[in-house]
Amino acid sequence: MQTLLFVFTATVRLALYVIDLGLLCRAVITFATMGDPPDSAAVNFIWAITEPVILPFRILVSRSSTLSAMPIDMAFLFAATAVMIASSLIPPVVL
Repeated sequence: MQTLLFVFTATVRLALYVIDLGLLCRAVITFATMGDPPDSAAVNFIWAITEPVILPFRILVSRSSTLSAMPIDMAFLFAATAVMIASSLIPPVVL
């Protein structure tokens, strides 16, 4: 049972780390290309990883006229914050 818990915790931590790294890469790419990312396999992979995380927040932000009118992508900030909070709630992996 302890091994199963270890594997589950490690897998969730790894998934959150990959998503967090993908969000960071997406932010850098979006900033460097001024919002028009190049069409490449790496960029498409990063978008494929991060868009399912950002999409629910994008739907919520679009319902608010104040948040959707802001010059920065609030859905991205909310998604990044949610991933960071989820990562901090998962206990460290210890054998």
